[in-house]
Amino acid sequence: MRVIHPREFFNRKRSVVVALVVTLFWSGQSAMGPSGSDNSPLNEPLLTGQVHEAAAELDGELDFAKRYPELIGNRDGVTASARDQANRSLIPKRRDELLAERDRIQRELSADKFHGAFNDKAAALFSAERKIEGLEAVQRALAAHPDAKLLLLDMGAGERGRAAIAIGDPDTAEHLSITTPGINSSPGQTLTGMVDEAAKLKSEGEAILRKQGSPGSVASVAWIGYDPPQFKWEGSNPGPGWADELKGLFELSQDTRARRGSESFARFCQGLAAVWRPAPDSSAMRPNITVLGHSYGSLVVSLALQQLPKGVVDNAVFYGSPGIDMTETGNAGQLGLGPGHAFVLQSDDDPIQRIPGWGPMIAYGGFPTAFPWVVRLSTHAGEGPGDGVFHDAARGHADYPRSGANGELRMSGYNMAAVLVGRPDLAVRGH
Repeated sequence: MRVIHPREFFNRKRSVVVALVVTLFWSGQSAMGPSGSDNSPLNEPLLTGQVHEAAAELDGELDFAKRYPELIGNRDGVTASARDQANRSLIPKRRDELLAERDRIQRELSADKFHGAFNDKAAALFSAERKIEGLEAVQRALAAHPDAKLLLLDMGAGERGRAAIAIGDPDTAEHLSITTPGINSSPGQTLTGMVDEAAKLKSEGEAILRKQGSPGSVASVAWIGYDPPQFKWEGSNPGPGWADELKGLFELSQDTRARRGSESFARFCQGLAAVWRPAPDSSAMRPNITVLGHSYGSLVVSLALQQLPKGVVDNAVFYGSPGIDMTETGNAGQLGLGPGHAFVLQSDDDPIQRIPGWGPMIAYGGFPTAFPWVVRLSTHAGEGPGDGVFHDAARGHADYPRSGANGELRMSGYNMAAVLVGRPDLAVRGH
């Protein structure tokens, strides 16, 4: 019996349901399951080979994302445009669900004479409120950036939900960055700031390309697709009870959440690479992908890179890193990167540099600033060779992707942009 490839079903214009079943069967996946559960699309294998191509065709031919947004919005290996359409359409429904959940829990707590002291209703209320804040942050970010694409919206996951927003078009951009944050990050706390930073990174990358007379399109993604440890630091809120701070401190000392997050991050990156197609006016054969990890997020990135096939990601930038899952005797090839394509940024007064002296109970692996095979980039003030603009120095642990007093990205952000657009030769080296 001849085996029929899923594409044939799509080309024959069979029903949407039949096409979906064939596609998911072919990839060994089940699309059903409540958001945030083990059966969530976020926990499933990536669509591979021609299957994702057929799924992408189906999105366009049968308006699949509009008809079945729950099946498309968070599925890695589906085009960014389809995911964006699906996720945007789900925002009102998700908001109504979260508000109803919050109101229900509040009523139950009001009727509880012990005010939730002997159950988990206070924690459930805290989670619902954080997810509402996260959804509101998503809406603000989309409103502020007309070219944004909502690539991930999972408000059923974890205690605070998950989200990812791209600035630009990841489906066709020749240069693409994906940034993941560290502790005390969540959609409600950090997404709007991260999306603003992604927009500035994209803009700086484009400025470097223009200055150098090099054509090229750029997209930048802010990805909060995992649950970072939450520890009371710089005014963050780890949870509703005193035990939540102890829990956060313990999780901060472990790499458990990073390992879980790395699997999702790897799938996300591979999915973007899989569905990428050049724009009609582009001569690029594949996207130049740069991954960036801040603080605990650098550990997530280092773990994810070791799970990806070589060549999916071209560059990695670790900034404000407390340690990555590598050693001094390692090499960039172990991360699936070419020599000289792993970079590190650390400001002079970043408190993270104290971690090596605190012992192995806190460190997550080797300190990238000590690795001879990781290229150190400058965080000091100066002029960017690629754009001819002055860039302020980065200070402390959080300045790296932020703008300086003159409105331009700091030197650290300029260097990230130079790497992003494939011009690390224009980055300023550190020492």
